[in-house]
Amino acid sequence: MKNILIIASGPSVIGQGAEFDYSGTQAAIALRELGHKIVVINSNPASILTDQDIADSVYIEDINLDNIVSIIKRENIDSVLGNFGGQTALNMVLEMHDHDIFEKYNLDLLANSIETIRRAEDREEFRDLLKSIDEPFIDSVIVNSEEEAMSALDVLDFPLIIRPAYTLGGTGGGRVNNLEDYRSIVKQGLQLSLVHQCLIEKDLSGIKELEFEMIRDHDGDILAVCSLENFDPVGVHTGDSIVFAPVQSLDAKIVNRLENSAKKIVTELGIIGSCNVQFAYDEDLDQHYVIEVNPRVSRSSALASKVSNYPIAKVSALIASGLSLEEIDQKHEPISDYVACKMPRFPFDKFKDGNRRLGTQMKSTGEIMAFASSLQECIYKGILSLEFSSDHFKEKTNAELLKNIEVASDLRIYEIIELLERAVPVEELAVRSKIDLIYLEAMENMLVNQAEYEQADFYMHALNKNTFYSSLKASNLKINKNKDSVLVIGSGPIRIGQGMEFDYSSVQAILAIQEMGYDAVMVNNNPATVSTDDFIADRLYFEPLTIDRLMKIIEFEKPIGVMVQFGGQTAINLAQKLSERGVNILGTSLENMNRAEDRELFEKCLRKLNIRQAEAYLAHDACEYMSFMDVLDYPVLIRPSFVIGGASMKIIKNKDDYRNELSSLSFRSPVLIDRYISGIELDLDLISDGHNILIPGLMEHIEKSGVHSGDSMAVYPSQSISKQIKREIEEIARTLARELKIVGLMNMQMIVSGDDIYVIELNPRASRTVPFISKASNYDLSKKAARIILGEKLDQDYGLLEESSLVHIKAPIFSFSKLRSVDTFLSPEMKSTGEVMASDQSLNKALYKAFLSSSYKFKKGRYVLLTIADKDKDDLVNLARKIEDLDYDILASENTYEFLRNNGIKSRKIPKIGESEQDMIWAMEHLDIDFIVNTVSNESKSFSDGFIIRRNAVERGLPLFTSIDTARALVTVLESRMIKPLKLGGK
Repeated sequence: MKNILIIASGPSVIGQGAEFDYSGTQAAIALRELGHKIVVINSNPASILTDQDIADSVYIEDINLDNIVSIIKRENIDSVLGNFGGQTALNMVLEMHDHDIFEKYNLDLLANSIETIRRAEDREEFRDLLKSIDEPFIDSVIVNSEEEAMSALDVLDFPLIIRPAYTLGGTGGGRVNNLEDYRSIVKQGLQLSLVHQCLIEKDLSGIKELEFEMIRDHDGDILAVCSLENFDPVGVHTGDSIVFAPVQSLDAKIVNRLENSAKKIVTELGIIGSCNVQFAYDEDLDQHYVIEVNPRVSRSSALASKVSNYPIAKVSALIASGLSLEEIDQKHEPISDYVACKMPRFPFDKFKDGNRRLGTQMKSTGEIMAFASSLQECIYKGILSLEFSSDHFKEKTNAELLKNIEVASDLRIYEIIELLERAVPVEELAVRSKIDLIYLEAMENMLVNQAEYEQADFYMHALNKNTFYSSLKASNLKINKNKDSVLVIGSGPIRIGQGMEFDYSSVQAILAIQEMGYDAVMVNNNPATVSTDDFIADRLYFEPLTIDRLMKIIEFEKPIGVMVQFGGQTAINLAQKLSERGVNILGTSLENMNRAEDRELFEKCLRKLNIRQAEAYLAHDACEYMSFMDVLDYPVLIRPSFVIGGASMKIIKNKDDYRNELSSLSFRSPVLIDRYISGIELDLDLISDGHNILIPGLMEHIEKSGVHSGDSMAVYPSQSISKQIKREIEEIARTLARELKIVGLMNMQMIVSGDDIYVIELNPRASRTVPFISKASNYDLSKKAARIILGEKLDQDYGLLEESSLVHIKAPIFSFSKLRSVDTFLSPEMKSTGEVMASDQSLNKALYKAFLSSSYKFKKGRYVLLTIADKDKDDLVNLARKIEDLDYDILASENTYEFLRNNGIKSRKIPKIGESEQDMIWAMEHLDIDFIVNTVSNESKSFSDGFIIRRNAVERGLPLFTSIDTARALVTVLESRMIKPLKLGGK
């Protein structure tokens, strides 16, 4: 038996998300069942993989070489598995090899060898391999410097595609049509590539793109698990494309030819386990080209696994442990009677100024999957699952829309639907978009049959013995039940504000339901999550989370009730319609959920209980909203009801901003306008049985109020709140839980200003902090909450539990490098895509680990750049003096420079952008800057100098802080690590 270290993927970012938690969890369970000891390193608290039940030992730590070596020694590791942690794990395996870690500690690298990884990941070696086996590839040049990139233009003409080596989700790459973009993206790509290498290839955008999910064992036996076809032609990252399985538009002869090519490639590479092979195919020339191979379980593996009913990660892990495909004997059948599609979910509802054009750098945060008996029905169900709607296309002319669909964007499928509704011929749409006619005709038929989809009866079909989907195709399927069932509504596609934290809570709820003796039924449509693995719930329904689909499942299942507390805002927002149709909502009643979620009702509740809240006004329509403009005490905070991740929440500083904000408000539910209170923001999650409560701990935000809790660093236990304030908070939480008759979970957010406690928000459900506080306090909130929802009681009124002796930090992770033109400043609307957790004996040590896990490199450059808004100047003096004491030279914008000079602090003035050759951009490119602190004075001026500074920092990989509080925390850590000469004598 082996002691195996599984290197996981770290925090969720665009290009590397929940799908690796799914595959890592499946691998860990499979290997433990064989008797192996499993040790996991991962910095992501929201993952099921970091649960104690999954592995023998779990280290929620930064994935770096020092930590890996320490764990190897402590746990007597003899084998390492890096195939299940995305690009992060693969790059770490290569770093271990470069530092002779495998040889020094006598470790086996399971699955793919170093040679296999390098030959697949290194663009030049991979191209040489393809040449050696006569597999065609796209005309290209490998470059390792900007000079070589310029020389490549001697043999390649625009348009071109730039693909950096060893990066995830196409990071740093893109399509270019001109020299200016070429220089910019090459520079960024070389900087972000692990080996400073880019592939510059001829852009063949417009021809078909296909993928094959392959598995190979040590004996050389190969299984082609699944073929996938992209709806979007070559030129769009496969993670951003709509994908169908099986291949829809090519005949079996061509698919077999590509499958044989894939087999030849994986054989030559020596792949052990799973890999993904991507092809471009030119139908006119009947010519295929190999794009790339991922020598690991990939994002597509989760999709292919669920499409094909074949546990790719499990089988890959068993092969890695030494078993053959024959010994594993896992049944595999080709897809025959259904069609599946994956559709990406994009963050542009959050980032309205973001560039929506799609290319080779991934931008989507999540995805859905739909199953149906026909292609047209599959497309319909996929669009339904995305929870996205827009009617602004109605205003555009045919000519405008036709021009738009020539370029891939997240809106293109909706623009095509609008054109089809206007009877534009599919042939013209195909010419414009390069999308195959088979898909456009299916969409046309979908619109013809839309009324039938919306009104007809659905029938249930089985993918396997416990996974189901609905379709118009008749079926007499029945399920055999020998227990009562409880239905859990999942959270749908991962998006900013509603991420894998909710899948974690859903899985824990499912396990609790089963422990209580019920069948657990899961309804979700996210293929990348653990909750949709067919071994988790007793029955799983892959369906759109709409009231009609849910009611059909409920009629089919006849559960004793439905849990909505674990699926985020998506599930909560369905509670009203379910209740109106007679469905039993388990846990907190609908009436009391509404009292918490509706801003107006919650304000009345706080007033009734004499609980302090910020002075506030409620607007029910635009007229009422505008009537408050002249009486408000600015700044104010605008808070719509029933929203995900603080959507449309904003700090408004003056009347002009207030007036301009009106256009973004819908007034579907009341909008709260409350006085902005500066103070310490705190979060708590509690369990209540309707009377008794249990609070694992208080989480204190490092950033002051005004930054969304999901984007703030949080510390548990609270570091600066007195015992008296903690007791008062406990009593407020108890009072509210009893008043609202909370049964299950509740999240409450507060601001402490002086000795005053203001309640700002209450969520009657699992929150995104539940996984973090569960792991920090060693108390599984979701599992216990589910048991209480099913009737179990707390045996006493625990109140606030005794605090942990360790300090735990939750730090947000952002994906700004993938979203060019998106501003990076922090605000009440959430922007982070994931989080890390760091724990240690002291605050400074825990903070150090948190910054390390957030990719801050403690390298000690010479300079710190400060550009500080007037509102933050009072906090600047102390921060700047500390930066000086750390022996940094300070660079400052003009106003900041003057402020520092007036306070006796030296700095070097850097001119505004364009005022000198040695301006801000020059300084960022040529000076050794360690980090930048840039705070904003006016959020609406997104294309100001500040915006350009922030974007340049992200694209150059320079650490950037848009909150004084976060910068102060970093400086505190740097102070604790600095050793300076100490003068003890002399005159």
